[in-house]
Amino acid sequence: MRISWNILAATALALGIAQCRKEQPVVWPDVSALDVLAEKSEGAVERKDIKAMRALLPELRPAGARVVAGKLPANAANAAAVAELVGDLKDLMTKLDKPESLSDGDLQALLAGVHPIVDQLMQKSGMPHVHEAPRP
Repeated sequence: MRISWNILAATALALGIAQCRKEQPVVWPDVSALDVLAEKSEGAVERKDIKAMRALLPELRPAGARVVAGKLPANAANAAAVAELVGDLKDLMTKLDKPESLSDGDLQALLAGVHPIVDQLMQKSGMPHVHEAPRP
């Protein structure tokens, strides 16, 4: 059986291009920044530290708004799922718009949902999700 060198070369080129596309990491700085704050809020929720939760809101809310208003990464692995999660984040951020009107329990429940959404955003987009070791 004779294989055309042109077909073989075209196949190798196509596989090489596909491999290069797969290896390019998804970079989404706004989600990375939100992830840091989401980790902090998750810690405050676990400690039931209402004061710390409220203190994080002035940073957390604008960081969430930047993700909601920004563009999805062009190379997101699952753009439809990512878009849906951004919608979920938008809903959650809207509920945090007037934190002074939230009871401590409501605030705690809402903040408990931030990191899981960010985690899923990172996973569905194809971003690496690595955290530093906890500091004492």
